[in-house]
Amino acid sequence: MIRVVGQGDTGKKVSIDLFEVTGLRADLSKEGLAEFLEGRDRGEGGGDLPEIEIAKMRASAARLSFAGESLPAIDAEADFEVSGLVVAGGRLRSASEQLLVLRETEVRAPGAEGDPLVRWKDAELRAVPDDLLDHGEVSKLRIAGLEVNVSEATMGEIMDVIERQAETEGAEDQEGGDGPPSWRVPRVRDLHIDGAALAFDPEGWMRGLPAASAKLTMRAEGEAADGDMRYGLELSDLEVRETAASPKPFATGAQVTASFRSGALQDEGVIDEVAIRGVRAEIGDQVANLSEAAAEDAAEGDDDASDVVEEDDDDEPRLSISKLSVGDTTFTLRDLIPGTLPHLTIGVNTELEGVPLLGRSKEDEHEQRVELRGVHLVSPYNPLQNVAELKTVWVYFTIPGLFRNEIRRVEIVSPDLYIGEPLFWYVDYARKYAAGEIVTDAAEAAAGPVGEPGAE
Repeated sequence: MIRVVGQGDTGKKVSIDLFEVTGLRADLSKEGLAEFLEGRDRGEGGGDLPEIEIAKMRASAARLSFAGESLPAIDAEADFEVSGLVVAGGRLRSASEQLLVLRETEVRAPGAEGDPLVRWKDAELRAVPDDLLDHGEVSKLRIAGLEVNVSEATMGEIMDVIERQAETEGAEDQEGGDGPPSWRVPRVRDLHIDGAALAFDPEGWMRGLPAASAKLTMRAEGEAADGDMRYGLELSDLEVRETAASPKPFATGAQVTASFRSGALQDEGVIDEVAIRGVRAEIGDQVANLSEAAAEDAAEGDDDASDVVEEDDDDEPRLSISKLSVGDTTFTLRDLIPGTLPHLTIGVNTELEGVPLLGRSKEDEHEQRVELRGVHLVSPYNPLQNVAELKTVWVYFTIPGLFRNEIRRVEIVSPDLYIGEPLFWYVDYARKYAAGEIVTDAAEAAAGPVGEPGAE
């Protein structure tokens, strides 16, 4: 049903008191808009439209489809209600808040088929067009039933599109052109995202990274002191696996929280704070396989990931965490020295500053430290016999140094060492293993077990 009430035409201006639509289907794809765009380019319409003023417009159960060569494809059921809207000179103007509801929405990346990259059950958007267009500000955004599935299949050609866009913007900057400014994420004053399901599967396109899944909650926290909008993010039910098909995760997280400002994140690549609590991680075969894949990938590339950038490059993307804290977290190391310890559990507490995630420079060379707690070594043949208790261990390093496999120093505070045959055996075994004098697995099995401390 389409109902128009009180339409007036004065030649250059059309006034509509009420425009109501029910069950509309709109194809906003490239093909669907081709005829209109061609007519506009020939001066047969679209380029000389009169000013349109709409006092009120409502639509319900509208089905919208949108697709473009370099834009995501969107399919959604929409309800919307607008008032006091003026369309003139190809721009929307209004000082009144407008409402858009999108249900059962699916978003696919350019060139992607099959499962969508993003889908949600219900989303409500409220915005004043003048504030959105002039200041990038949205009054309210609430999303329920959100699912984000990042994989080689769902990403499609999105990375190629981003790369082409970056090259185009770079060429325009060199030519000194006055092209349109880069698109920015709007400031959302009232943001609510609850229980969003996130899934990341890097298999086939990002070697050396683990698969991960989590639940996401996100809120707007008001304006920061500098006037920027601050947001809070929480990840729960975190699971990390070698691959999405791995039956058991090697890391689980009770809570990961983050706080950031929208402007600082977009302009400077800075996340203000990240806190990790209650993570339990097992460092074993899965992590070893990922490290091996990452090393092979780095060896095949042209760039050495351990190199520190001599000078900051404004065009190089950077992402860093101003403050990273880790607490109530344990790492279980398996096969730390093959043939000896079945596992070693270490508690981790730390607070780091200026942690780079993307891009590095000499500014990142400031020293950091991590506190390790509750390190217990027991006899490999008698788990009830203690060899050493290291209550607190401080490890000092720099972030670029870690990429070069460098640690500056280690401080062990108040260790308890139990002098005896097991301790000497550990020291001798570790020395021989580091020197490559001890082999493991099949070769070790063929040669027989390593002798017990004190054995001939």
